[in-house]
Amino acid sequence: MRNSIIFIAVFILLFNSVSAIELSGSAWGPVKLFEPGFETTREYTIRNYAYDAEAFVGGSLSEYGEIIDVQDFGSYKTFKLHIKFPNELNTPGLNYMYIGAKEIAPPDGGISALTSVQKRLGFLVLYDILYAKFDSLSTPHVNENEMSEFSFNAESVTTNIINNIWAEFLIYNSDKELINTVKTENFNLASAEKKSISKIIDSSNLQAGQYDVVTNIYWDENITTLKSYFNVGTLDLILSNYTKKFEAGQINKLNINIESGWNGIVNGVYAELFIDDQQQENTPTYSLTPFQKTIISGYIDLSYVEGNDHNLKIILHYEDQIKTINSPIIINGEAKELETNKVTKTSTKENAKEFEFNSLTMMIIFAVIVIILLIAIFILEFTRKK
Repeated sequence: MRNSIIFIAVFILLFNSVSAIELSGSAWGPVKLFEPGFETTREYTIRNYAYDAEAFVGGSLSEYGEIIDVQDFGSYKTFKLHIKFPNELNTPGLNYMYIGAKEIAPPDGGISALTSVQKRLGFLVLYDILYAKFDSLSTPHVNENEMSEFSFNAESVTTNIINNIWAEFLIYNSDKELINTVKTENFNLASAEKKSISKIIDSSNLQAGQYDVVTNIYWDENITTLKSYFNVGTLDLILSNYTKKFEAGQINKLNINIESGWNGIVNGVYAELFIDDQQQENTPTYSLTPFQKTIISGYIDLSYVEGNDHNLKIILHYEDQIKTINSPIIINGEAKELETNKVTKTSTKENAKEFEFNSLTMMIIFAVIVIILLIAIFILEFTRKK
């Protein structure tokens, strides 16, 4: 009985922990611009609670939110959130109000896992001083002989206009050498304005490889720096590693590590495999995504290859290209015996046994003949004496 009670209690606890309270209601954008005297009322519904639930308001702006018009429908509740802002807030930047719901434990304090949920409402309070935010630097990958377009987002978070903003993109090669500088045109940001700033970059003369980008954005005697990188691709597969040790007398798995150098899909990727010019089964065929690193695998049959130093040849196929790699490998162990050798040894043994059998038979026959002759001689001698 006691075990049953414990089981039921644990079941209830687990059920409640899985069945979390839910809060649904009016959709709200990620961040709203603070407006002096802003006032609104929004409706919400609370569901999926065990005994009872209540709504709450939190965050730095909680004093400007009020829960009103709560209605209980038994299995769910509805309420309204009334928001009324003052004419001024002295907290520039992002401010948040949280609207939430939480479960209430029963009066008897029964076993339950109380859950809660909340939604965040964001409000941007503009600065009186000049202030801007810059982010989301985009430097897309390209292929050789292609142009690129760099971009970033600019946002004013001030009550004033910001004039004469400009940026420069500094491009560095893998040796950290500055190889190109590209500047944007000057632009302005009105109060609370958002813009995406872009610039065409001539990357058609860049060789394949990775390049770092440092973007300096100049505004109101300030500098904001963003960093990124981009790859210039070429239709090539880099074979970085592969299996080099194998066991004789069995089938071995061969893994080949490859990396695509192309900013696009590479189709028809497979490898032909050879051990000492003896062709093996090809690997399956793959398709690679842009700049993908992966492992392609195949199997080589070394059942009858003796352990020693051997040569592995990999012919890598992709699109209409071929790349060949020759490499020494080590095969350990001993090969299986060929069936022809087994047949020869078996035949030799059988012939030997047959020879042994025939020799024994001849000896017995010879012995019998000798005995018969001796008996005949004995009978003749005995007859003469009579």
